Amino acid sequence: MTPLAIYVIAIIDVIIASTGSPKIVNAGGGGFIATSNQRILQDNLLSRTLKIDPYLPAAINEELKRAPQTLKRLLEATEYLKKRIKRIYHPRSRGVNIIIPTEDLLGDARRLRKVDPRSGWWEYFNCLSQL
Repeated sequence: MTPLAIYVIAIIDVIIASTGSPKIVNAGGGGFIATSNQRILQDNLLSRTLKIDPYLPAAINEELKRAPQTLKRLLEATEYLKKRIKRIYHPRSRGVNIIIPTEDLLGDARRLRKVDPRSGWWEYFNCLSQL
């Protein structure tokens, strides 16, 4: 194997997470990289290539304290919508995302706002435009 291939295999042990909006842990921006792979930590490659905001760890720590309540509210809101929308993919799956087949994204977004009084919580994306 080439050195690059060996390094790519090691990267599988890395978690990269965003802490920008909208996330359950919303520190207003930034994110973190975590690994239990000692080789990656010893290489020091990640900290040499990334700018680290000194305030981000404190912001993440505060958001982690609120994360259980945030997740609970989002799961409740998701269940509320799932009970009121007929056409969704994976209606019995647990999670905070709802996939709705649509031909009219803006129209469906307007209809969702009428269904859910907490509509300010939701973001609407056309998944095909993300490809």
